[in-house]
Amino acid sequence: MQQKGDLFFRKVRYSIMLGLLYLIGRGTPIPWVIPTEHKDLFSMELSGMIEDMLGKDPSGGSVLALGLGPYMSIMVFMRIFMSIGPKEKKPKFSRSVMRKITLIPAFVVAAFQALLETRHMEMRDISFFLSGQVLTVITLVAGCAFTIFLAEANTEKGFGGMSLIIMINILTNTRKNLVPIALELKEGGSQNIIVAFVLVVIGIGLMLISAVFDYAELRLKTFRVMINNELSEVGYLPIRLNPSGAMPIMFAMTFFLIPYYAIVGLGLLFPENHVLKVMQANMNLNCIPGILLYLGMILILNFAFASVFVDPVNIAKQFRETGDCLVGYKPGKETEKAIKKELYFCCCIGAAMQGICIGAPLISGALQNSTSKLYSIPMTMMILTGISLSMVREARVLIDFRDYKPFL
Repeated sequence: MQQKGDLFFRKVRYSIMLGLLYLIGRGTPIPWVIPTEHKDLFSMELSGMIEDMLGKDPSGGSVLALGLGPYMSIMVFMRIFMSIGPKEKKPKFSRSVMRKITLIPAFVVAAFQALLETRHMEMRDISFFLSGQVLTVITLVAGCAFTIFLAEANTEKGFGGMSLIIMINILTNTRKNLVPIALELKEGGSQNIIVAFVLVVIGIGLMLISAVFDYAELRLKTFRVMINNELSEVGYLPIRLNPSGAMPIMFAMTFFLIPYYAIVGLGLLFPENHVLKVMQANMNLNCIPGILLYLGMILILNFAFASVFVDPVNIAKQFRETGDCLVGYKPGKETEKAIKKELYFCCCIGAAMQGICIGAPLISGALQNSTSKLYSIPMTMMILTGISLSMVREARVLIDFRDYKPFL
């Protein structure tokens, strides 16, 4: 019995080890950098939201200050790029080649982001052949590479994949922000306490809604030609009502970095440009334009990830090769179109649910000119729910594999 459970517990132990290494790295300071306190620890500034989810350190004092942001931004961009166009004409790369294609621009983005971060850092005088700024950029990029290594190692041999790093970031920063939020509630009086209570209740309700959408399925009945018994009558193709889960919410935050840092970079080249200043000021989640852009990215990523998780072209091809088909549709293109239609219908439902549940609190806070992170509580709870459910599914797969292992 212990032998059957080895795979599951080995993955859990490996993930715990990687999680501890990541926490140690987050707590390791850059010796020559003087850490600075973040001015708006619980504001809705973009940097604060990225800190909570991707591990970006606003003080810049940690060797892992960049977090996973650069890697995830490029990875999302590559997934969207690879999903454009007919599948037959898309170039096919091996996993190692695709990894190199993703890592090279990720390190370029990391270096650019590190360069921007060093502009606001205070550094001690060091006796070294490189300047403190150059050495800091190298250290931050190396720290980003280490974080990517931990995430990929957990994906291959651990439990939870990259989501484990994101969950650690959210939980540790939530604990860190509890005291400032409590002080904010105390200073704001009973009105803020009521708002916080309402938002927490809404967040719990959204967790339940997320779970329902995550497990609810649209079942397309299939006819299996090769099965000539009662089992052929219960075949179906399941499509979840929220096919992409919480991934669009998480990855939209990282994809948000691309236009954000593009505008920041242009602002450095053209410091007197009024349009760039206005655009940079609105690229946050306490402004209506920033919120609408974020919600638009969630919508796009819902369709992009759904096409990866449920590939209508590949499913229709497999059906045709095995002689199976959807009831009421001919094999081939007609089946593919039917699957796409139902998949996009589920995407619209999932995206609408996420847009309303996340957008309503954020827009409410923006209309009140509030910069409090209280209005991001529902979004945080939905992300944690999505990550937790994906881990539960992965655990069930491992446990099922353990039970069937004697028959394989």
